[in-house]
Amino acid sequence: MIIGGKKLYAPNCKLLDLCGVKLLLEGPPGYGKSTLALKVALDWSEGKQYLKDYEFLFLIQLAELKTDIPSFIVEELLPLKLTKYESSLRLMLEEQDSKVILLLDGLDELNRQRRKAVIDLLKGKCLGKATVMLTSRPLPSDDEVISLVSRRVSIRGFSDTQLTQFVHSFFKGDRESANELLQLILNKNGPYRPLASCPLACLSICVLFQDDDGKLPSKVTEIHTNLVKWLIGRSLSKKSRKSFKNSKLPDKYDKILKEFGELCVAKLKNESVEFSKDEITKKVKDPAIFDMGILINTHTSLTRQRIQKNGCLLLIHNSFIEYFAAYYLRYIIDDLERLEQNLLSLLDAKRESIELLLKFLMGLLGDKAHVVIDLLHSFDLPEMTLFDLLREAGATRLNIRAISSLFDQDFVTVQTTTTELDGWSHILSDPACIVKSLRLQRLTKDVDSEAMKLFFDHLYMNQSVTEFSYQSSYGLVLDPSDMEVLSEKMEKIINKPNLQTFTIRINGDNTSHSIVRALSQSLRSLSPTSSLSTLIFHIDLESRELDILCQALNFCCHITKLHLSKLSCGPAGYESLSRVVKYGKLESLKLSLNLFKTLPICDNEVDYGSPEDLRRLLPRLAETASKVASFTDPEASLYEQNTHTVTSISEKQVSCGSAMFLEQVELTTPACSPSHHKSGFHYLLSSLTTSTCLLKHLDLSNCYLTKMDLNCLGEGIVLTVSLEKLTLVGLESFDQVTPILQGLSATKTVSDVDLSSKKISIDDWSLQATIKYLKNSRILKKLNLMGWNGNFENVTTLAAVASYFENSSLESLDLSNCKFHVKLQRPEKENPRIVSNPQNGNNPKNSASYTDEYNATCQKVKQICESKKNWKYLSRLSLESTEVFLVASDEKKILIKGPDMPVFLCYFTNLKELNLSGFKFHKTDALAQVLAHKMISLNDQASKKFFIEISKHFGSSLETLYISNWNFTWACPEVTHSAIIKSLKQCRKLKSIFANSVVSETVPKFSPITSFIAGMPKLIKLSLEWCQLTNTDAIVVASKLIKYWKGDLLHIQTRFVNDDFVDTFLRLLKLTGRFRVESLMQGQIKITRKHFCISYCKTNNK
Repeated sequence: MIIGGKKLYAPNCKLLDLCGVKLLLEGPPGYGKSTLALKVALDWSEGKQYLKDYEFLFLIQLAELKTDIPSFIVEELLPLKLTKYESSLRLMLEEQDSKVILLLDGLDELNRQRRKAVIDLLKGKCLGKATVMLTSRPLPSDDEVISLVSRRVSIRGFSDTQLTQFVHSFFKGDRESANELLQLILNKNGPYRPLASCPLACLSICVLFQDDDGKLPSKVTEIHTNLVKWLIGRSLSKKSRKSFKNSKLPDKYDKILKEFGELCVAKLKNESVEFSKDEITKKVKDPAIFDMGILINTHTSLTRQRIQKNGCLLLIHNSFIEYFAAYYLRYIIDDLERLEQNLLSLLDAKRESIELLLKFLMGLLGDKAHVVIDLLHSFDLPEMTLFDLLREAGATRLNIRAISSLFDQDFVTVQTTTTELDGWSHILSDPACIVKSLRLQRLTKDVDSEAMKLFFDHLYMNQSVTEFSYQSSYGLVLDPSDMEVLSEKMEKIINKPNLQTFTIRINGDNTSHSIVRALSQSLRSLSPTSSLSTLIFHIDLESRELDILCQALNFCCHITKLHLSKLSCGPAGYESLSRVVKYGKLESLKLSLNLFKTLPICDNEVDYGSPEDLRRLLPRLAETASKVASFTDPEASLYEQNTHTVTSISEKQVSCGSAMFLEQVELTTPACSPSHHKSGFHYLLSSLTTSTCLLKHLDLSNCYLTKMDLNCLGEGIVLTVSLEKLTLVGLESFDQVTPILQGLSATKTVSDVDLSSKKISIDDWSLQATIKYLKNSRILKKLNLMGWNGNFENVTTLAAVASYFENSSLESLDLSNCKFHVKLQRPEKENPRIVSNPQNGNNPKNSASYTDEYNATCQKVKQICESKKNWKYLSRLSLESTEVFLVASDEKKILIKGPDMPVFLCYFTNLKELNLSGFKFHKTDALAQVLAHKMISLNDQASKKFFIEISKHFGSSLETLYISNWNFTWACPEVTHSAIIKSLKQCRKLKSIFANSVVSETVPKFSPITSFIAGMPKLIKLSLEWCQLTNTDAIVVASKLIKYWKGDLLHIQTRFVNDDFVDTFLRLLKLTGRFRVESLMQGQIKITRKHFCISYCKTNNK
């Protein structure tokens, strides 16, 4: 598989065709990376055409590298007596670097402390024009090397054709043996094909097959074990070839390998692959180790360092270092403390080495592997690695149970690879499995049918899975035969015991009929005791498919939640759906349209590929969507044009004052005209008014409703007896919102409304009209207006807002990402100059004058909003990325956001949750520079003032605070740190704080994070996602937590935080012995005080 570039190796190889190319060649152990490097060197020496432009080639084993690359080359080329020519040779290399090719073999064998030499070479700091081929085991995606290479290639291993050719070459004229072995290997359902992809493993399989009368090992560990026995037997007697393959090794050799394995553990810690005779002799008393055939003198490059070492040895392959280390660890399994210390000491070793060692250890332990698996919570191993470990150990009940404990079992994703399907089949078959939600993601058309069948059989029998989701990867469209097979499996799963939620997402607009038919048949035959209550369909539904589904739902009394996200049906489909809403048991309905299916194949009005595409497409999408859902009726269009909504009034009317202003708004009730409204949505929305309708939540986001549709919805809001929640995201103007507000003014049931949109702009008239409608609603408890923009010319609008909150029963308000401009009139006597953009930490030079003017402006706003009583009902308020511009008559502005807000929120005395986070972005270097002005910055004074205001106004009620994307720049960190701790201690109920992407330009000891921990001893939730934290931060945060935290349970979110921080932090907490620390999925750390664990267990036992 080539990630970047062309075919790797061929007579006309093009990967090394450009001077200066930097090529990374990745592959697992034994896949031929070093062999390929040697072959390229051989081709150069023979003058092969594809290397004719290179005059110098250097093959360097990176395990030997101790200096920078040019120094190493010069040192190795010149004899000891000619060192005076080093500068001349170095100069020649630099001048001729475009004709140099460097083959750097074994990046994974290079100690990480010496990696700088390779990094400098790739960055062009030396030999900048040289061509580089770098080999390594697979690197993690965030490795710096990946970003520095121009081409990245991964060796996939032998194809079937190459495998056949290799086996026949090995057996030469013995075609019968070759064909017999190939029949075993090429069996897709057998265990050997994945192993034989590796050239070294394939060679080992051939040797062992030939030596043992056609018997084969089925695991990587067995191959290495049998190879060791084979090598020892061959080296002892090359004539008789004594074999230990089918018997245990004699105690003598077993002891030798155990002692040598302890040395290999030390080598893994130090990231070294070389052995000297002296260190082997010190560890292994029996000299027979040098005659066992497992150690070799390497002659790849006889370096000066090698000569000085006098006897440097390597194992026959690097993977044997991990094997012998595992060989030693299996003998200390009865000493758990010693075993755990050895495993934890390897946490800083290379990830690929740890995973390979664990795989060998699992294979050697077999049924006892669960003892080691229980110690792996600190390693944060990927799912695929865990399944490889299970396959190597054997799927015993205890091994399965131990592996499943390492997964986040609330929600799991299973990909349709054979390894994952087999692994999850084993886990699901365990009665102790507690997976709650499972998503099956199909990656390719080709799937192991046997593994898939076994997976679905175990899934069906599993009692814990209550949510199942099937999803095809984007771009994967299944053909009709695949759909028929899938339909059979889905038909079975929908009848699964205890299943509550079923989700299916399939690509393609013409593949849904068979799956809908199969699912509908299953729904008709559901058991009366079935738990299924939620159906989520992300598949294209035309009128025919929707009608089939709705007929089945009419027979099924279980389904209460229905989500259909790709509707392309006409009015007949909506009419069928309306009958389900009227007479069925639906309580939640979410709809959205398959808009792109409604577009014509070609449209000359849309210039595809231009910057105006989206702007031109959206109106067309809305227009064509409404045409599909509606009948064609000229009278209906004329009626819609004459439908009146609230419109703006003149500035003269606005200036007349708040009382007259509100009188202009008439509290009309929206009404639908059935004779004119002939849309498919009319059938659906009118069903809300029937007494038999049980619908509680309706989501019509992205349905592109017309004005008549919205009027019909507004009438439904007024007359409904069941609807409680309405979601209508993405409306484009206040005119579209008006029928909804009119309905809310008279509704008896709707208490939760989401009208978030980035396109809605309001003025004084619109806001005061909104207030007048909402004032008449005593039912509304939760309102989301995220993204709205406002421009208010009359300052008395603020008084109307204050008047609303005095008596409003609203409990939750979301104004995230809103921007409001409020024009303030100057007082007649006072004439303060309002400065622009009073950003915290960036005050103008005349700070005293600035403070006076800013305070005067704030005081004026508070006087306008002055209230006789507190606004005690609102408990949740979100102002994330919200900006308020206070504009003076001379157009000078003051920007209010984030930390400036508490002083204006003082009347909200019952706030339990407050979100004042800044603009959300992830701080990559380029983006951070562009959006730096969006970051909220606080100096010492602003930081202290913010937390004082929080404790003063919300200290008795606030439970959760969001301050993400803030930048703290403290000149006096110790003083500010102490002041913040003092303020936080006065917030008696505050136990959760979200500080994602927080930046602290101060010493770690007095950082904001340590302030939160010290000031909130009963902390239960701390979120630090995207924070740039180091090992030093980990030490400080852990010490503060150990010293100040007095709680029993704490969740810390560390997703996208430096791995070194997380590893160090976890290790330090575990060393105290006072906490139980668990590293969960998606960056969550769960910390439990041990006495609380004991108390909790006793309570549960009772």
